[in-house]
Amino acid sequence: MSITAHRHNLLAKLGSDIRRLREDQGISTGHAFSRVAAEWLGYDLDEDNFIDLKDRGIDFWFQSDAGFDIFQTKGRELAANGAINLDPLDDEGVKDLQAAKQFLLTKSEIEGMNEKLKKFRHEWDHSIGTRRMSKEPSPIIVNLGLVVLADDLTTPARDAFTAFCDSLADAAIAENVPIEFRAQLYTVNDLLEARWRLDNREWRDNRNEKKDWIKLHPEKVEDLLSTANSAVFYCSGASDEGGH
Repeated sequence: MSITAHRHNLLAKLGSDIRRLREDQGISTGHAFSRVAAEWLGYDLDEDNFIDLKDRGIDFWFQSDAGFDIFQTKGRELAANGAINLDPLDDEGVKDLQAAKQFLLTKSEIEGMNEKLKKFRHEWDHSIGTRRMSKEPSPIIVNLGLVVLADDLTTPARDAFTAFCDSLADAAIAENVPIEFRAQLYTVNDLLEARWRLDNREWRDNRNEKKDWIKLHPEKVEDLLSTANSAVFYCSGASDEGGH
């Protein structure tokens, strides 16, 4: 299958997944895209992790030991047949990432927040409070992701995103706890690549036949990395049919 055909098939599946979720759950196209994007990026989230608020800049989030992955998603309505308009999007998503950052760095009362946002804020404040107890608190890593249902951003929006990324180099502090912000743009091509990786977690030989084993051949034994209870070798791998 050609790359073009493969991309076409994945795009069709993306549009189909969004439309089916929208119809099954009776939610907007934007909210359906957030959930499909999270799944295609490899996240297995509860419904409470999807905040879906316009004014906070957070569509969905994931917490890890290191910190938080926070995402904003942007797209357009699907065509009647489920086709996706992949034209570049404006800087609205960049502004939402800026709003998300401001929300995290500003002490906020949870009164008046919806329940999903309260849950996120509770986890954020708890993480801040836990680290603040240390004499030298470790930083909270915040990955801000902008996922666009498009091939790219417009040139002005790209410039705005680059400027936003540059601004994240400045040190950020929340209640004496260092916060390390990072930002990443995910276009539709990044979603398709992520989905392909999720669907192709298996060994195949050069005839594209699935294998559940592989032969490893150490390159240079003298280059091994050795510790008290382990050894690491650099290897090449192949099946008997010559697949790598």
